[in-house]
Amino acid sequence: MSHMIELHNVSKFYSNKDTVSTGFSKVDLNLDMGEFVVITGESGSGKSTLLNVISGLDSYEEGELFIAGEDTSGYRTEDYERYRKKYIGNIFQDFNLVNSYTVYQNVELSMMLSGMPRSEQKQNIPEYIEMVDMTAYTKTKASKLSGGQKQRVAIARALAKNAPVIVADEPTGNLDSASAEKVMETLHRISKDRLVVIVTHNYEQAAPYVTRKITMHDGRIIEDKKIQPAAGDLSDDEMESYLHPEEERKEKEAAKPRSGGRAMRNEEAETGGKGRRKGRGRRNPFAEAPVYRKMSAGSQLRLGVRNTFNLPAKFILLLLVYLFVTAAVLSQYASTKQALHSNDLMGYNNYFTDTSPERLILTKKDGSAFTTSDYESLQKMDNADYIIKGDAGIDTGIMFESDDIDISGPMYPVSCLKEKPTIGRLPKKDTEVVLVADPECYSYDAIKEMDKKILGKKYYIDALNSMAIQGGDRLIKDKVTVVGVVLLSEDAGRSSNGNVMIYVTDNVAARVLVKTAAASSTVTLDFSGTKSDYSGMQVVYPSKKVTKGEVYISEDQAYQFYEEGAARGKTMGLHVKNHYFEESRDFRIGQVFKADNIRSLLGLSKNNYDEYTSNVYINPSDYNKIFNQGNFQSSFFMKDEKLSDSTVKALESAGYKVLVIKDTFTDATGGYAFILRMFSMVRLALEFIVLFFISYAVIRLIMRSRNSYYSTLRILGASRKNTDNILRIELLLMMAISYGGVLVGSNLVRRGIVAVPAVNERLAFLSATDYFILFVGLLVMSLLIAKRYSHKIFSKSAMKVYREEA
Repeated sequence: MSHMIELHNVSKFYSNKDTVSTGFSKVDLNLDMGEFVVITGESGSGKSTLLNVISGLDSYEEGELFIAGEDTSGYRTEDYERYRKKYIGNIFQDFNLVNSYTVYQNVELSMMLSGMPRSEQKQNIPEYIEMVDMTAYTKTKASKLSGGQKQRVAIARALAKNAPVIVADEPTGNLDSASAEKVMETLHRISKDRLVVIVTHNYEQAAPYVTRKITMHDGRIIEDKKIQPAAGDLSDDEMESYLHPEEERKEKEAAKPRSGGRAMRNEEAETGGKGRRKGRGRRNPFAEAPVYRKMSAGSQLRLGVRNTFNLPAKFILLLLVYLFVTAAVLSQYASTKQALHSNDLMGYNNYFTDTSPERLILTKKDGSAFTTSDYESLQKMDNADYIIKGDAGIDTGIMFESDDIDISGPMYPVSCLKEKPTIGRLPKKDTEVVLVADPECYSYDAIKEMDKKILGKKYYIDALNSMAIQGGDRLIKDKVTVVGVVLLSEDAGRSSNGNVMIYVTDNVAARVLVKTAAASSTVTLDFSGTKSDYSGMQVVYPSKKVTKGEVYISEDQAYQFYEEGAARGKTMGLHVKNHYFEESRDFRIGQVFKADNIRSLLGLSKNNYDEYTSNVYINPSDYNKIFNQGNFQSSFFMKDEKLSDSTVKALESAGYKVLVIKDTFTDATGGYAFILRMFSMVRLALEFIVLFFISYAVIRLIMRSRNSYYSTLRILGASRKNTDNILRIELLLMMAISYGGVLVGSNLVRRGIVAVPAVNERLAFLSATDYFILFVGLLVMSLLIAKRYSHKIFSKSAMKVYREEA
């Protein structure tokens, strides 16, 4: 028949640098169920080493070891883990309990690692605790128990695995005589149902219970003596039925033999028959084969969560480390984004006059003009400050015709002015304006010095570009009066880029839009079939002296396109095309102006006639019908430009094309912007790596207190996957708690509940995406730390880790 454990010429060696020592040599030994075996001998005789090999805590170098008839010579690390889990219950001299767990939790741990369902755990744990007379201490932590009580809990934990083999290394070495006697009596009692193997120096304590005594000396067995019949002797048939259930035996017979060792089968559940031995009058517990189950995900989660909180000092230390790492990474990430953002704003633009970073230029994706409902919806959007409906004026520099003060800059509708005038009031008429200047403005000092004297001053204003008084049409025909001045402070948060900002009525702002459209359109004049194209210059002007439906052309044009200048009464086609619209109309040539009649026909000076010869003049009503087609471009000003990314996404989703003003800047770094950005990102990555290694070193130092715990898990049969998952859950939960704490703190700062201006300024650069990236980064860091720590634990054998911690 097969024996429970068989050793044939088994040897164990240890190597240390250039030295090889022998643990034991050429051991032949058979151990059977129901035996109470004591291995004794002097220190260094090899008895503990033999026990560790039998229990799968140490490997062996020579010979053959069979467990339940299974050859272990080809076992890998995971095979030994399954071996310990399925067959071995360990009891140690120093108990090796989890001191932060209660008695109940220590026994439960063994069952959880064995894959026992939770319902069975709740049902059986009280029975095992009662079996060792510890029911009164069920909820007591192991750290508060006496040595004898701890050893009895260790026995209950070993029994709870329902493993067929119980191995105990000096189980009474730290106990008083009374406690030692109770432990030996308990081990004897359970030997009726199992194979119990004890290593001890004190044979006298075990003598009353021993069925077999093995003595070792210098790594060899010098005595193997049967003292009394084994209490749990089984017949050959019963032993064979226990070791090899019918289903397993059929599988073995059908399987082809393989060379070398055979890995232990990994069945989810192996069960044999149940019944009583004939003639004994008691239950035969070995009619059931040992059960092997995978540890459930729920059990791993429970242990991970339990381990997070069961040691307050460790929890607080880990929380502080994670809070520091999370806050440091968040701060560095925000600082990097702030620096990159500042670099983005260092550029310049030669086209747009208003280069405020808060500005977004909008057009509709379908190419249509903006409607009133569009503006109402835009104003209700998050981060919307104000909307400039027709934004042509803010990119059209205008100037005051004055000898006493130099004023020029962009034009804004007064409805968008948020500040109250420092002196004076807001404009009420089209001929009234407000000036806004900040300390960067080149005319700031002059305006400030004039103070109230500037109020009531009247000036002609005109455009700085081709829309000047060419064509005889001023931007505003009459002089304008300065009725108010806004002097901005340095911390106002607005910049004029050196210009004076000129605020006019909405009516004047709309007029500028029409004039801008006329100046920027490509115009084709069709003189009875002869076409003349004009691009980049304005040739069509309004004049109240022209009759509706008619056009006045110059004498030069009349002689150029009509025979002998006979143009009056003929038809002239006008075709206008620009980026936003296209319009065509036909006009009757009503008059031909020349130097001697230009004043009477158009009210223009004959001295400037040569400047007007390429122009045509139509009635203002016709002019507006052609060029006033609505607002096709508007400017959306944000409250907080740091939220531009999310604002742009929202606008694009609403059907708008968006031009971010800062994206139009010319690189102010001389082409090194990309290099600077890459340098910033590399620096951030290096800082993150440094933080990772610092965090790993600190966390590993803190987690060293858990080395004994994880080595205990291995000894009890936990696989590397089990311990990896438990460790991951513990660290990830710590990460999640600290991350949540930092998020709450950040939210309090951003809401102003906790006033930390410097932190709030940095946090403003972070979006939801950035927080997600931070979460992923911390997640990866935690997983890497768990992996490195696990590698350290599993780089050595379970027994070596245990010895180091013990």
